[in-house]
Amino acid sequence: MSGYEVLIAAADAERVLAGLPELGWRLTDAAGRISGIDGEGDVQVLASVDQTRPFLDAGGLLIWHGGQGGQTLGVALYWRQPGALQLQLDGLDAAQRKALLAGLERL
Repeated sequence: MSGYEVLIAAADAERVLAGLPELGWRLTDAAGRISGIDGEGDVQVLASVDQTRPFLDAGGLLIWHGGQGGQTLGVALYWRQPGALQLQLDGLDAAQRKALLAGLERL
């Protein structure tokens, strides 16, 4: 994985996942779908929110959607530090990254 990434410690991972909606991020796209990229690099549409944690545990990357301009945020478990989250901020500009990081600090 490349680009701008942030690691969230395992102790904070569940709080961050639960807090992303408070920061304006949602799991569903405009059509109401939950999607991600599996360990093989293929896009998958998940049937329900109950499948998100097993999808992460299996090496998938969940796509979260921002409120403005269809921005996306990739969230995966970081394999080198079990339980830690890896947030991929590639699709965000500097101001959006700064706002997200400030929000994460508040969580």
